[in-house]
Amino acid sequence: MPKKPSDNHLISSPENEIVRRLRRLAQRREPGLVLLEGPRVIAEAEAAGLELELLAVREGDEFEASSKKRVTLSRHAARSDRDREGRGARRQSRD
Repeated sequence: MPKKPSDNHLISSPENEIVRRLRRLAQRREPGLVLLEGPRVIAEAEAAGLELELLAVREGDEFEASSKKRVTLSRHAARSDRDREGRGARRQSRD
């Protein structure tokens, strides 16, 4: 059963424990947990019968899936470590 909008929680701090947990899962495995990213992958997991513990959606994005808990991440909270530290996919030139 989909969660009601009142069940949604906005997270704006990149230091929030949920955000930190998601970052850890993106970097390394934890027993019994997997990080799924993207609407198609989540829809496929749901269709396969996986029970979602947490659905984290970036603020402004629309996505529905059944989950035990749903949170919305502000653009600030959803930024990656690479974005926050100013590292990009650029190479420095050696002129």
